[in-house]
Amino acid sequence: YSIAYYDSQRWYDALAKADSYDWKGAMDIWFEFLDSTDAMKRACAEYNISVACYMLGDYELATQWLDLSDKENKLPISDALRKRIDIRRN
Repeated sequence: YSIAYYDSQRWYDALAKADSYDWKGAMDIWFEFLDSTDAMKRACAEYNISVACYMLGDYELATQWLDLSDKENKLPISDALRKRIDIRRN
């Protein structure tokens, strides 16, 4: 699964948690970026939260976060995640 990242220690902290399958811990860090003035950074955080929800088996919530990310700034990796979510939901 693709994870979006930025070159910052907090972002790397979230990636380390995700790498350890601590998806809730990673989400807590990505939530910190939702107030960013940078639309791309918000979109990446929302996308990553979507991945975390998917990994936790909450496909409806994963779709909602991915929709938010796509509204902010659609990432090239978004469509692949959406296909995975749709397969699991059906």
